[in-house]
Amino acid sequence: MMKRKLFSKTDLFLIMPLLIAAILAIFLPGLKKDGGARRAVVVYRGETVLEADIDTMTEPETHAFGSVTVEIGPEGARFISSPCPDQICVKTGLLTKSGDTAACVPERIVVKIVSGTDAVDAVAY
Repeated sequence: MMKRKLFSKTDLFLIMPLLIAAILAIFLPGLKKDGGARRAVVVYRGETVLEADIDTMTEPETHAFGSVTVEIGPEGARFISSPCPDQICVKTGLLTKSGDTAACVPERIVVKIVSGTDAVDAVAY
């Protein structure tokens, strides 16, 4: 009886590129460095009401917008309290990286982190 190998050379030529692509897809996004100063932007009822450069802050600041309380500090931004029943905005936690966003839909307030080098990273046609 002839013994069969587990993988042939052709199998390896097919499997290795897929394995390398999977490893790169997992680890490359984490290596991206934010460029430029990070800013916390608060949009309340459709208008930008606050922009703060969080990279230069030394102490956290608390701001009230209607019945919602937001904290912005050197670590990032977060919702402290909100009257909404689910508290999803508060449970989102600390926003630290460029692109992080949290919203309290019933109160119509959005908090997001942006950086000076935010640019289009993909275009869909």
